[in-house]
Amino acid sequence: MAEEKDYSEKEYWTQRYENLEHAFDWYCEYSAVAPTIKSLVKTPETARVLIVGVGNSRMAHQMATDGFRGSIVAIDIADNVISFMNEHNPDPTVEFISMDVTLLDLDSESFDVVVDKGTFDGIACAEQADGKLEMACREIHRVLKPAGTFCCISHSDSRGDDLRGPEWTIRHSEVKPESLANGRGAYHMYLAEKPDFPKR
Repeated sequence: MAEEKDYSEKEYWTQRYENLEHAFDWYCEYSAVAPTIKSLVKTPETARVLIVGVGNSRMAHQMATDGFRGSIVAIDIADNVISFMNEHNPDPTVEFISMDVTLLDLDSESFDVVVDKGTFDGIACAEQADGKLEMACREIHRVLKPAGTFCCISHSDSRGDDLRGPEWTIRHSEVKPESLANGRGAYHMYLAEKPDFPKR
């Protein structure tokens, strides 16, 4: 029997990202979700964006090219992929940092949008997944500004259940197959919006 992979572990991704030569996007290209992400902010030119589990995705640079010029911070747990992305980073508005989404070393209420494309799916494969997902949710909720939105792109049609806990409103839609770069079946997009003002 093949050994099960733990897609939540740093060791797995460090090994996976050895000998990188080029960028790669899991699930879908930024263009498939760009209209939705741009609709989440009033002024992309000044918006602060956090991308969690960026890997060697082109998303950060594509967002910067698409008008997100305020600040884009892209994090990943694997140090070697962050080194690779920094070596190939031509844009001063994009910053790649080694960091764990369950323990963000970032200021509270400092981002307008947080984007995940597959990271929560990886965490869901972990031992004690529920606890790790809850920690990630609470950290993302903490760093979002009031009225900010967490955009989670997932294989799962029930991933929204894992986003419950923090105080936010969740909307679910599908990224249709015709919009996908690789032509595979639809993915799911969850938009978790933090309230403008906390409940009293």
